[in-house]
Amino acid sequence: MLRSLYIQHYALISSQKIDFQSGFSSITGETGAGKSIILGALGLIMGDRADARVIANGQTKCVVEADFDIRDYQLDVFFDRYELDNDDPAHCILRREVTTNGKSRAFINDSPVSLTIMREMASYIIDIHSQHENLLINNDDYQRDFVDLMAQNKEILTEYRNAFYHWKELTTELATLRREAQNKQQERDYIQFQWQQLSDANLVDDELQDLEEQQQQLLHAEDIKITTSHLTENLQSDEGLVSALKSITAELHHLAKFVPKAQQLAERVHSAMIEIDDIASEIADINEHADIDPQRLEYITLRIDTINTLLRKHNVSTDSELIIIRDQLECDLDKLDNIDQYIATIERQCQAAEQNLLKAAHDLTQTRMAAAPNIAKQLTKDMATLGVTHPNIQIAVTPNSDDMPADKRFTPSGQDNVSILFSANLNQPPMPVKQVASGGEIARLMLCVKALMAHKRMLPTIIFDEIDTGISGDVAVKVGNIMSAIAKNMQVLAITHLPQIAAKALQQYRVYKTDDQQGTTTHIEQLDREQRVNEIATMLSGTPPTAAALSTARELLDI
Repeated sequence: MLRSLYIQHYALISSQKIDFQSGFSSITGETGAGKSIILGALGLIMGDRADARVIANGQTKCVVEADFDIRDYQLDVFFDRYELDNDDPAHCILRREVTTNGKSRAFINDSPVSLTIMREMASYIIDIHSQHENLLINNDDYQRDFVDLMAQNKEILTEYRNAFYHWKELTTELATLRREAQNKQQERDYIQFQWQQLSDANLVDDELQDLEEQQQQLLHAEDIKITTSHLTENLQSDEGLVSALKSITAELHHLAKFVPKAQQLAERVHSAMIEIDDIASEIADINEHADIDPQRLEYITLRIDTINTLLRKHNVSTDSELIIIRDQLECDLDKLDNIDQYIATIERQCQAAEQNLLKAAHDLTQTRMAAAPNIAKQLTKDMATLGVTHPNIQIAVTPNSDDMPADKRFTPSGQDNVSILFSANLNQPPMPVKQVASGGEIARLMLCVKALMAHKRMLPTIIFDEIDTGISGDVAVKVGNIMSAIAKNMQVLAITHLPQIAAKALQQYRVYKTDDQQGTTTHIEQLDREQRVNEIATMLSGTPPTAAALSTARELLDI
């Protein structure tokens, strides 16, 4: 439930905190007193678009903060999904700040959130029902969703949607395969050509790098032989480095007879000689394999050109990537060569998926048909209570024809057309609401719908914004009774001009304006018993209230 609402520098409200109670509360006040300001502030909490013009004159920022008690509404999944704190579910704080540059910030329990997240959170905890929302009853989707809520078929609807999207995915794949089959030969020739080029290249992982190294060696084979021969001569000839190191080693051994440290030096020189001798052997090996082979060079050059041409053509940088492309093309060729088999396989899967979809759709239809009579019966009863003399309401659940194409017959919400049929006159068959119901009848029907939904939907707070337009007298009393009944399951706030409805509330709030040198300010206050008597009497007879109005007010309040 909404525990409190704090508003600062919003429109004509300077700073106001309003504490609310559970059950049914009414909000009254003269036209223009600022009741719409309260709704506008709540709209910010519900994620409505911010407008800097709502900021009070001379201020740089407005703030709206709502404190909700959500202990009984199992919203832990929401808080976990968005990693939000929920340490005290008895105080879930939604706050919105709007600055003069038009920017706004949203918070849930002091954590910054996007407006999308704030809207989602608000949808779980509050619903504002205004006059224009009565038009929703004319919407086919709304009527179907209402019947589904009353049928409590969420699991069956989920199963149907899973079946629908699986079938949709398969039919889309099948359509794609059939289009591919139409262009099969032209596409196959092109893929075959690309694959053949890559296949004929006999590609090997990392071959290009090895070929480029071989190419450089062949191109410079003569220089390699000259250089390595010179190096070998300098290292291994009688006057070369190895021979010199041998002499140095011998002399150090001789010196070691007199200087012990010379022995270590002799061993180090000997080790260097062994390493240099090994280097000389490897240089000699390079010399031996440095062949001048024009034919081999020509082959390697052509091979490198072939691979580089393929790299440029396929816009990749390594021969390993070319191999991946070749293998994928081979798979594509196989798929094209076997597309008829693929199509046959997907067709069988589509047929099985459609049968599963048919069963799920039938089960969903049955839940709606089973719930329809009871829904119609209750709506008819409630409409009679609200002064419709001869209400006749039926819920028509009509599955789409088997002759319709499957893509037209099935939708994400089932195969049914769900329609609320209405008649307010004897001997007149019920017809779709939007065709026959008057504005007043639609308003009463929507109230009855909301009343039924309140018993099925776990929603902490609902606000009725002047939905009582066009009714009075005994009907107004009955509307108040319905709101009182709804309030047994949730918190109800009703903004109303009717004393009969205001008097049914457990608590009443008055919205009023004051004027001073600083300007006009809107206030809201909770009324005590005597203040309620005076307010309701004023609603009955004007200011000042008459004695008769005061007496009637007491009767309405049952004081």
